[in-house]
Amino acid sequence: MASSGDPLAPRFFLMPPVEASAARRSPSAGAVVGLRQTGQRLTSIMIPPLMGGIADRWGVSESFFVLGTLMLLLCAPLALIIRRLGRLRSAAEPCAG
Repeated sequence: MASSGDPLAPRFFLMPPVEASAARRSPSAGAVVGLRQTGQRLTSIMIPPLMGGIADRWGVSESFFVLGTLMLLLCAPLALIIRRLGRLRSAAEPCAG
């Protein structure tokens, strides 16, 4: 981690999404940054009470396993959606031949 005297330390840790958006200069880059920040804020609001409820019911160490399993299960539909979008995009591209 950077020292507290490093003037680039706050910029390095707080600004990567903004810098990535400015570097790409595409309309979708801003949407990606907004979606990422929305997801992070939503999870920072939802995870603590959810994990607290699980910890009250089954215990602290078990809450990590339960929440981790839930997150892994939620990744499966996301992977299928991304896979389907990739197939749709490749089918829409003209054949080079």
